[in-house]
Amino acid sequence: MLRVKEDYAFKEATAIAFAGFRDHMEHLVKVDEGEGRSAMENLAITTIHNLGTEPLRLLQKQTHDASPWNG
Repeated sequence: MLRVKEDYAFKEATAIAFAGFRDHMEHLVKVDEGEGRSAMENLAITTIHNLGTEPLRLLQKQTHDASPWNG
């Protein structure tokens, strides 16, 4: 249950960070069109990936821990 709670906390933090980054990226679009648009697209792709992962994957045996000790 702790891992699922941590995953949802991560997704909440990601959503909050996205809102802040989105505002900043809108500013970048005004500064340099190419770089701002590219940064916003990368941010959106990363955010959608993070929010779209299944929380219950943490309860399955397949883990991608950084080291055997973390598992």
